[in-house]
Amino acid sequence: MNEIKLSDKLSGRIHKNDIQEIIHHIQCQNNKDIIMALCQLVFSTDVHISNNAAWILTHLDTRHNQLLYPKHHELIQASMQTISVEKRRLLLTLLLRQPFEKENINENFLEFCFKHMLSVKEPVSIKALCMKLAYKQCIHFPELLEELRMTLDIMDSSLLSPGLQAARKNILKDIQKAGKPL
Repeated sequence: MNEIKLSDKLSGRIHKNDIQEIIHHIQCQNNKDIIMALCQLVFSTDVHISNNAAWILTHLDTRHNQLLYPKHHELIQASMQTISVEKRRLLLTLLLRQPFEKENINENFLEFCFKHMLSVKEPVSIKALCMKLAYKQCIHFPELLEELRMTLDIMDSSLLSPGLQAARKNILKDIQKAGKPL
């Protein structure tokens, strides 16, 4: 499966079977070339190709997902710049599966996560992903973890959807655990 054939396939509507077929090629043949081609297509100017490539990448197993780690900063930039809600959700999902090292925290992305988890314009999925991503970054810094806790505390849980209530509650529990000495 070459990049042109893959691009043609992703230019239209894809279904779960299409995703499973591509994932099967990747995992059974340990085909890293397909993953790299999908990574390139995530940054395509064609919305269908870009979204479909990102959607497929969210289905990678843990071992193959690690091949996306070198694209960490590019995924961050794309998630902050895209105007497509679908693409943002998919990119944030990919980022959630990646490690956030203390020395490589992107301040702009952390600020982005804080802003979008509080935004009334964002859908629940993006708010929840931003909460989780903010936690993954703040965990390295006690003062930022405290800022995240205070931000979550001011969110009125009665006004949150059940999904956001659950995400908020789980992150607050994780913050409490992180604050306890071992």
